[in-house]
Amino acid sequence: MAVGTLWCPSDGLVSNRYLYPASAGAALDPVPLPMCYSSYGANAGMWYSMAPSGTALSAYASNPGVTQNNGIIYVLSSIGLQSVTDGTSNTMAFAERAHGKLPAADLNDWNWWTSGNYGDTMYCTFYPMNPFNKAAISSGLDGGADSYVSAASSFHPGGANFLFLDGSVKFLKDSVQSWSIVGGFPVGVTRVPNARGGIYTLATGANVGVYQKLSTRNGGEVISSDSY
Repeated sequence: MAVGTLWCPSDGLVSNRYLYPASAGAALDPVPLPMCYSSYGANAGMWYSMAPSGTALSAYASNPGVTQNNGIIYVLSSIGLQSVTDGTSNTMAFAERAHGKLPAADLNDWNWWTSGNYGDTMYCTFYPMNPFNKAAISSGLDGGADSYVSAASSFHPGGANFLFLDGSVKFLKDSVQSWSIVGGFPVGVTRVPNARGGIYTLATGANVGVYQKLSTRNGGEVISSDSY
């Protein structure tokens, strides 16, 4: 696949390349690392489930929180259509991310098209769509991607485009119902961190927004087509 197919024409900066010098930590030492960027990410579901930096993949795999992942593509996922019990027309597959809206300090280090990481080629609905306009930037869980780089976003006025598993593309408006964020965390959600990530708990009766429901493959939610 040509790299250019991963660029949104509305994003003027995503086609820029950056050359990490051989001396940089991100370089394939001692060889310089040329990096290209992507405008799109795969749906990992509601939860931000990322192992702390330096955690071995084998250790992350044994984290109980891994079983909470309810999207389609995430670290160690192996999801088939038979697992999408919410229906392919109500389950997100991919979304836009506005690379050029990232702070200047983040432009080089996020949205790598070579990386299977939050903020690179995955997104989650833990944060609302287009958090640049809605939520204060957070420091990111486990030292990872913050709200700006782990959420779906776009340069299009009023929303972003999402590809669903049935092959349809839908423009979701910023006004689509989403759970509220207070202090960088969804209301009604708590998290117990551990050495290999963390486990989330959703309080009984907590509001799960339409936006979050569309990101789950097996939540059993009933979603009216006129709600998004």
